[in-house]
Amino acid sequence: MGLIWLLLLSLLEPSWPTTGPGTRLRRDAGGRGGVYEHLGGAPRRRKLYCATKYHLQLHPSGRVNGSLENSAYSILEITAVEVGVVAIKGLFSGRYLAMNKRGRLYASDHYNAECEFVERIHELGYNTYASRLYRTGSSGPGAQRQPGAQRPWYVS
Repeated sequence: MGLIWLLLLSLLEPSWPTTGPGTRLRRDAGGRGGVYEHLGGAPRRRKLYCATKYHLQLHPSGRVNGSLENSAYSILEITAVEVGVVAIKGLFSGRYLAMNKRGRLYASDHYNAECEFVERIHELGYNTYASRLYRTGSSGPGAQRQPGAQRPWYVS
């Protein structure tokens, strides 16, 4: 089974701070300049979409889908739960994005462990979100992994 990557990009306002005289940017562990507000602070409001330009939508009914159209249901709040772990909530649906043990996405009424995603920020300007709780089965013949190792489910 091939690993499915969904490239998610942030569309709404950029989270760059306004700098004035005497203000300093925080630096990441690598020493490069940049501000990482996702590690704490207020939720980020974003629209997440994949390389095929489909916007992720969370509906009040609990349905999760993608659409090429702009919709209020595609505006999401991304909140840090821990360092590198986020919860994604629909701003207008009021539901949390969750992934079950089979890798299926749904919109949950209440926050639970299935609503936690590990956020990976890539250098090429996109983010990926993997289920913190569940992983896929073994990757099959030819895989160079430890016996019994499993890969995380990704938002797809």
